[in-house]
Amino acid sequence: MLLQEFVPLSDSVSYHISQHSWRRGMSNFFIEKVPFSFSTSNEYAQFCIDLMRCFKQDSHPLSVLEVGSGLGLLAKKIISKYESEWPDQPIQFTLSEYSDAVTEGLKSLDFVHESPNVSCETCDITRPNFSKDYDLMLLTYIWDVLPCTILEFDNGNCYEWLVSASISDELIIQDTTSMPFKTLGAAQIKQLLNGTIPDQYLALLSRIAENIHYQWKRQPFDTSQAKYAGLLQELQKKSEKHQQSFFMNYSDSLLDSLDACIKQFQGDFVLLCHDFAHTRPLQGQSVEHTIGRFGLCQFYNIPFYLIKAFCENRGLQCITSQYKDSDNQIAIISSYTDETIVNNFKALLSKKEPGMNSYEVAQLYLNDDITTANESALTEDEKSDYYLLFCKAKHYFKREQYNDCLTCLDLLINDYGKAALSAFVLASKALRKLKFQKEALELLSQVDDTSYDAIALEKVFIYAEMADKAMMQESIESYFRKDLKSFIY
Repeated sequence: MLLQEFVPLSDSVSYHISQHSWRRGMSNFFIEKVPFSFSTSNEYAQFCIDLMRCFKQDSHPLSVLEVGSGLGLLAKKIISKYESEWPDQPIQFTLSEYSDAVTEGLKSLDFVHESPNVSCETCDITRPNFSKDYDLMLLTYIWDVLPCTILEFDNGNCYEWLVSASISDELIIQDTTSMPFKTLGAAQIKQLLNGTIPDQYLALLSRIAENIHYQWKRQPFDTSQAKYAGLLQELQKKSEKHQQSFFMNYSDSLLDSLDACIKQFQGDFVLLCHDFAHTRPLQGQSVEHTIGRFGLCQFYNIPFYLIKAFCENRGLQCITSQYKDSDNQIAIISSYTDETIVNNFKALLSKKEPGMNSYEVAQLYLNDDITTANESALTEDEKSDYYLLFCKAKHYFKREQYNDCLTCLDLLINDYGKAALSAFVLASKALRKLKFQKEALELLSQVDDTSYDAIALEKVFIYAEMADKAMMQESIESYFRKDLKSFIY
């Protein structure tokens, strides 16, 4: 059954399913296994401080805007490190989110309302409107979800790739969001995807997505009709001259966003972008190279080389990392022309990719191939990495070293708070192994079980072990978000 005819990527079913999944909130990171460890880590916060050192004047306190602050995890760490580094020059830090409602949530964070130098504002990156001037703007995995289309340059010719979607006519999915369970056939699934997906059906998206089949085809694309035709035509000429073929994502929204941000700055500025990106055209050798997938979540590779050309046309610096065999790169966009400052930026980006040391040790824990020496070389910031600590905790859990497991998880929960959903679940399992069911319940009471199904399910197991049938039923009802009394006999 055809769900959708051939369309550009940003109009596709896959794009919209990915966007809808984020309505689940923080739990989407854990449900779809989307990495977030490094972008909220102490190590990345230190990287931001090191960047500030590259251009900061001794007596000038910096004004910083973070776009897409989420739960404020990175902001809190940057502010803490800044205050230690420059205690007499209070930072002016602004957290932001795309909607007024989410921004209001940021204002309730303790470190926000307790500090006169920390503020919040709504910032739609596609239409920025700064309330004041900033020295530094932080964009961490922001651009890679903006609408785009996939272009192929093939020996001087340009094509746009379109995608269609279909499902089997016989597809059946059990709807467990209602009681009694309902069966959804192909026609009902198509109707659901073509409309506004109700909140109660968000849990079905993962199972629906894995049954969708996509087909791709290309059609000629006239670069002269694009909004940023000059940039694309220059790539087209290089493709023809060097007999090159490559794929890239092109986004008017991204370039419009960058242009609008640049116009907002009144003085010298630095824009730090950490994203899923290519730094050279030939890194994109297929459609698949332009899309990153974690479960049903999609991220779109940013062509940093196009951003660099855009900046050069405006007399700006754009210096990019060249991390080997990495899907993630960092770009520093700046108005500074001072040779010392520019060289400082280049030196910072020439170092080993941040986060790799802790990642390599985490893999050793996962493979049960660890010695004390493997971790001793890490910095304290690297040792506090979420992924590393969680892998250590799983390693200890598997070896039945439950107290060591809990020690790692306590560090995560203290650092990340309610955002450490996977740590709460594993900690509960470890406490249950130690026969501390009541302590496990007290721990889980700190987080909302409607935000992450595994929390509610863990409570079911705890009450079952405690032989508390009434509370077990209540937890099952919370898991299904339904009153089961009329269905239990």
